[in-house]
Amino acid sequence: MKLNIADWGTIFGVVAAILLALNITISPYSFILFGVSSILWCIYGYRIHEYSLMWMNVVYFVIDIVAIYRWFF
Repeated sequence: MKLNIADWGTIFGVVAAILLALNITISPYSFILFGVSSILWCIYGYRIHEYSLMWMNVVYFVIDIVAIYRWFF
């Protein structure tokens, strides 16, 4: 079974959500996984011409960048 870009976006998003929900010492790294997920969903939305999906994930990515900045810097 070959996974496509949407599958990987989902996997990264689910793993990030679980990691954040566990609230353990490595939980801040979940925002990096959310960012990767958002990028993958942006690419997928662009490829299938679902621009609302793409733009929603652009906004999510910006939010992830803010979260990464706040947690790590």
